[in-house]
Amino acid sequence: MKIGVTSNLRKPLTAQLLGQLGAAARRHGLQIYAAAETAALLGDAATVLDDGWPDGLDVLLVLGGDGTLLRTVRDLGGRDMPVLGVNCGSLGFLTSVAAEELDRAVDCLVSGDYRVGNRVTADCCIISDGREDTRFTALNDVVISNSGQARMATLRVTIDGQMVADFLCDGLILATPTGSTGHALSAGGPIVEPASPVFVVCPICCHTLSTRPLVIADRRTLTVEVIQCTPDKMWLTVDGQTGIPLSDSDRLVFQRAPVSVRLIHLPGSNYFDVLRQKLHWRGSNI
Repeated sequence: MKIGVTSNLRKPLTAQLLGQLGAAARRHGLQIYAAAETAALLGDAATVLDDGWPDGLDVLLVLGGDGTLLRTVRDLGGRDMPVLGVNCGSLGFLTSVAAEELDRAVDCLVSGDYRVGNRVTADCCIISDGREDTRFTALNDVVISNSGQARMATLRVTIDGQMVADFLCDGLILATPTGSTGHALSAGGPIVEPASPVFVVCPICCHTLSTRPLVIADRRTLTVEVIQCTPDKMWLTVDGQTGIPLSDSDRLVFQRAPVSVRLIHLPGSNYFDVLRQKLHWRGSNI
């Protein structure tokens, strides 16, 4: 079995887990591929990557937090490779395996005792001066926000060419179901089950108090036009990690992408268990 491994070496647990993974790889006779710094901590179980992931990998194993997994998915560039996230951070909605479950996770991978869930991604195209300027793919969300000053902007939202509203706000979040538990949740958006065929539109600090988040079918095309953002530019951020500035009259076209991301889940894994644990839902004591 061929496994690619990527890690966030800044996390305190990562070095220990890589040593543990290296021992498990030798025990099971696995072929491990990793970048030099990560491979050094895996010991002689790992082959150092020269340039990119080799063809034929069975699984890509990510040790870190959700940010590490998002970066790894972006680096895949749409390649169809199942991903398993081991949480070395704090919250972790995407990295579904706890650090103490690493040995069990390896055993499940070797035996094939796991399931794979498809996560929708969004295609984000920036239109500037009437032509396509930049294109991104988002697993979590796209956020349009002001660039530092506490001044509101006007953002015009249309869906399939139909006018929705001009939002006077600090920004706007467009989230996939996967991203509904990210920035959108902090801004008052709904929690969406990952398999739901929808997107979330969540204004940030809207001037009109009656404004509420929207849930729309993911077969629709959503356009956001920057009507006014003076004196500063707005900033577009994709999955919290990469982005570009936006100016007046720039448009963002947001729609379902043709590629999805395959995330591995171990037996007994349940999305609602994750919500209950991560959001500290307790319920009644009666």
